[in-house]
Amino acid sequence: MDEPRKDEKLANFTPRNTRVTWLLRSAAIACIWGVAIYALSKFLRAYWAPEACLDVEHGSFDYRNWRCSQEQQDYIDTALKDVPGFWFALIAVLIAIGLTVLTRRLANAESAHR
Repeated sequence: MDEPRKDEKLANFTPRNTRVTWLLRSAAIACIWGVAIYALSKFLRAYWAPEACLDVEHGSFDYRNWRCSQEQQDYIDTALKDVPGFWFALIAVLIAIGLTVLTRRLANAESAHR
């Protein structure tokens, strides 16, 4: 299975190098997805902060400073893109998806050449 073909040069055959490459790719993908999940969790925490303030703490949410307050605050309609952490989460998830697809295609192309 890990033996070179007769027409393949022995110098190009490195099963250990293949395993190391796979391990490095897997570690990089895990780190990238870790950052994306962290960014997404921070965004979701900020997105659900007004609901938690009203339902759990029975306070009034201060949309200007994005925190819970016991004083009466005016409601400000906030678009999704204005929630703190939205752009960071969006970019992190898109980068993670893009790099995952890219590394899969590179790995498939590399294995097709063998």
